[in-house]
Amino acid sequence: MVTDRWFAARRTLYELLHTNPDWSNRQFATALNVSPDWVRLWKQRIGSPPHPDPDVVCQSQSRARKTPPPAWSDRVIHRILTLRQELAAQFHRTVGAKTILAYLQRDPDLADDRIPRSPTTVNRILRDHQLLVDPPTHQRQPRTPCPPMQEIEIDFTDVTTIPTNPDGKRQHAAEAFMWVDAGTSIRVAARISTDFHMASVIRTTASILQQIGLPARIRMDCDVRLVSNKRVADFPSPFQRLLLNLGIQVDVCPPHRPDLKPFVERFHKNYKGESVYPNWPTTEAEAQVQVDAYCDWYRTERPHQGRACGNRPPAEAFPELPVLPPVPAQVDADGWLKQIDGWTFVRRVNAQGKLMLDGATYTAGIAYAGQELAVQVDAAARELVLIQRERAVKRVTLKRLLGGMMPFEQMVEALCGLAAQETKRLNQRQQRRRR
Repeated sequence: MVTDRWFAARRTLYELLHTNPDWSNRQFATALNVSPDWVRLWKQRIGSPPHPDPDVVCQSQSRARKTPPPAWSDRVIHRILTLRQELAAQFHRTVGAKTILAYLQRDPDLADDRIPRSPTTVNRILRDHQLLVDPPTHQRQPRTPCPPMQEIEIDFTDVTTIPTNPDGKRQHAAEAFMWVDAGTSIRVAARISTDFHMASVIRTTASILQQIGLPARIRMDCDVRLVSNKRVADFPSPFQRLLLNLGIQVDVCPPHRPDLKPFVERFHKNYKGESVYPNWPTTEAEAQVQVDAYCDWYRTERPHQGRACGNRPPAEAFPELPVLPPVPAQVDADGWLKQIDGWTFVRRVNAQGKLMLDGATYTAGIAYAGQELAVQVDAAARELVLIQRERAVKRVTLKRLLGGMMPFEQMVEALCGLAAQETKRLNQRQQRRRR
């Protein structure tokens, strides 16, 4: 440390004053690689003859103020408090310390008084007289640990080492689709692909769920491949319907809140720093092999410093994991409706008297053109209730339903078809915005 280096230089100077008392200040400075002024200062402090105790005389001296600063006069304090009130009426807002300081320095009545020079001093005076209140500090509360394999966080991260197509517009060629258990920090699944879109994500998720079973909850962010719409409480996307049909609770984090899914975010950082950058995979196959090997090492050997693992590998902290319920062979493809029964959305009616919901067009009536209507889901009747001014004005049959019970694989393919339509609609919307 710098403090230790200077202490060693002072002790060396103390010894040199004993062995070479006839040296000049410049000779001492050259020997110690310091300035002659520094030598002159510490020769005065050490004394001539030198102080008998080097541990005492070679200690650095504090530069802190030895006496308290003089108090401000009552007239200056009263003027600061008065300016706070007068300038607020003049500026039609609460003025800050810099504005008060500018008027204070121009006040002729205080020409003979010592006045503050720093806004910090003005703020301290205002705070002492309860005219400035500090904002409350937000006390972060730690998350309550959840049981193993009950809540899984999912997210995408770029595999930046795989080269991109020079003629394409994508910044990164491949992505890793990570599933991390929030209760144990264990990587549940990891898939590498160069073509993750809504339909491929649905197929990948179906494959993972068939391998691991059905967790109680899945937490994710507002990626358009997962939710279609960045509004958290909007109509479920095909991906969300897959989870809801299987009885999995969907928890969508608001935008710009990665702290709400910290386990998968931390795993991304570790994965890139400990696997991607050291090994530098350049193809999708290499990246998949390396992520599988890294995840096995992460689970069985790498100490995890989270509260759940206690600086032990996750496999050692949780040698036995609960068995999750399997994916059923037959699934109600429209079971997601029960999960959003009573949900209400807001849509604007266009000039033709129609509104859009979930990529489908519904007729509200030309009388409502240009107006906003509340759209409420009636799951039992499989209808949408159009509401204006808290009064139902029309009921329309819900479109884009899949038809009830069917095999799981058939439901997945049907949802992929809806996802392809949704992706096409989102791409068309982006193209219109670029025009």
